[in-house]
Amino acid sequence: MTRVRAAFVAIAGVAFCAASSAYAADGGVADWLPTIVLGGIALFVVGVLVRMFLAARFPRGYRQWAERRREKFAARNDAWDREDDEFRK
Repeated sequence: MTRVRAAFVAIAGVAFCAASSAYAADGGVADWLPTIVLGGIALFVVGVLVRMFLAARFPRGYRQWAERRREKFAARNDAWDREDDEFRK
């Protein structure tokens, strides 16, 4: 499990425990539903920002991954073009 995923699970667990205790004390999940949804959105945004920071901080690994992906995509497109050309002949 990666560190980011472990941190996400830990934060989600704490949020769940806080929400469940609030539910038990208050008696209604409808009051906490917007908080849970906004918390999920906030976690998603923080995760995206962390990934952007890591990609900017360590561009070498990200660039190599992007190049490999681009090469695979180009090879797949070339194969499809060849199949189309053979089919049309």
